Amino acid sequence: MAVKALTFDIIGTVFDWRGTFASRVTELNVRYGRNLDPVAFAEGAHRGYASGVQAVRAGKVWKPPDEIHRESILGLLGAERAPDTGELDAFAGIWRELDPWPDARAAFDALHEHLTLAILSNVSVAVQTALTAHSHLPFDRLLSAETVKAYKPSPAMYRLAIETLALEPGEIMMVAAHNYDLDAAKEHGFKTAYVASPGECGAPNPAYDINAGNFADLARQLVSRNS
Repeated sequence: MAVKALTFDIIGTVFDWRGTFASRVTELNVRYGRNLDPVAFAEGAHRGYASGVQAVRAGKVWKPPDEIHRESILGLLGAERAPDTGELDAFAGIWRELDPWPDARAAFDALHEHLTLAILSNVSVAVQTALTAHSHLPFDRLLSAETVKAYKPSPAMYRLAIETLALEPGEIMMVAAHNYDLDAAKEHGFKTAYVASPGECGAPNPAYDINAGNFADLARQLVSRNS
């Protein structure tokens, strides 16, 4: 069955959260008179987000992704001194300004000539919209955990992609740098593509349909498969 659409995890897979946070925190330190360690802040912001998502998955009441982001940032800023609303907005807004990996744009343009490209992410539609505008990546659909009130790897997320794209599972390929996401998608009949991303915890697996070293490699392999 030919692949017709790609669904992308984005945080870490498509967008460089570490590098973006570190660079933006440096700028915001100057603006707000902070002395925050950029790398530690980046790691803390992501860790707080991941912990909030995991808490919901473990059975706590649903909490929207933007709320989790904001609470995480507030905790990090509050350890030094309480931020005002504008400061909190500025630091939390980094999530909407993440930069894509350098090879993403050319690869996505090549893929978009042949395939539908969709985000399938735990972050909100608002954040996905902002990231799409910021990066100019050609995503056709934005699919978020907030729609089904369940975070990946919940089955509800993969069903959302199947229903929204109106395709058979085998016509969709999940693209991620994280094995848990790919393994869950594979269980739902998706084809799978692992893409290596700096600093992410995933690893190639021969059970996946594609293992790529970067997005340029992914595009070469997929275009070759579909030609």
